[in-house]
Amino acid sequence: MKNELYKAIKAYCEENQCWGIQYSAKEWNETLHTAYSPATFTALVSDGRLVRSQGWRRTSYDYGLAPTPEMIEARVERERQSKIASAQFRVEHYDEDVAEIKTRYAEMIKTAEEWLERNMSWTEEHYNEAKAFLAEEGVQ
Repeated sequence: MKNELYKAIKAYCEENQCWGIQYSAKEWNETLHTAYSPATFTALVSDGRLVRSQGWRRTSYDYGLAPTPEMIEARVERERQSKIASAQFRVEHYDEDVAEIKTRYAEMIKTAEEWLERNMSWTEEHYNEAKAFLAEEGVQ
């Protein structure tokens, strides 16, 4: 009985590429359309074929496949392929990225120059008004 459950969970995970997923016994039964008892899941944990965890403030356990060397190897290979794809993307889009950075930089410089000009003008205008006021008042 437990062998059938293990095979069903493994087949589900292979089909859906969800090796790290963990469900409660009830959720697995609903997902697989089966009716295995929680004791069957516990027996698979004892055999080392399932892992069990309990979430914060949960009263039930969640079960998932225990990582096999093949699963670990497949995960490492998927991560490697993902890193390769990411690196290829970075290399292929380098010129576009640099151009975008330079465009943004030029826009920020233009904005900063406009800000500087506006604030220097405002400061000089208020400075001249303050000087004129002090001169009118005869204050040095």
